[in-house]
Amino acid sequence: VIFTKRKPHDLFHFLGTVLPPFIIAILIVYCTYPFFIQSNTVPIKEIIAIAFVVIMHWIKGNTLLSVVGGTVLYMILLHWKF
Repeated sequence: VIFTKRKPHDLFHFLGTVLPPFIIAILIVYCTYPFFIQSNTVPIKEIIAIAFVVIMHWIKGNTLLSVVGGTVLYMILLHWKF
């Protein structure tokens, strides 16, 4: 399937376009669930990182760049006290 010279099935193209935003949405829900359910504080750092990922993905369209950039920003925000 991988090494043939035929055109890939349309399902692979569909999954390639649908899965990256879906995975990002699942990660957002998974990472923010404890803050909205168990905590009474507003997760400002998480909201900033999520907004950064969404904006980067909207501007660049590169999922890897968006997720890595959001992770780096979130790590910086965690160590920066405000």
